[in-house]
Amino acid sequence: MSSFQSKKVTVAVAGVRQPLSATPLPATSVTILPWDTNTGRLFVGGPTVSAATVKGLRPGAVLGVAADPPLVRGVDLATIYVDAEYNADGADLYYVEI
Repeated sequence: MSSFQSKKVTVAVAGVRQPLSATPLPATSVTILPWDTNTGRLFVGGPTVSAATVKGLRPGAVLGVAADPPLVRGVDLATIYVDAEYNADGADLYYVEI
């Protein structure tokens, strides 16, 4: 049974990417909302994401990721990574866990 969840993700050290979840966490969708208090951009992508690979999200921007219906296992939050321009920047995550 699916359930709506939320959590925070903080990038402790800028330049050190981290997954949205330390363990496998399948979801039908996830919305990533960088904090308004962030000093810089938040970079979202795969395990090699960095400031050099994507433009990044500024505070107030929103990114949504949804599983395509054929993907019965959903989107695994452990495979989505974030990095930040500045230490201690982060985002709120809103997701529907499978």
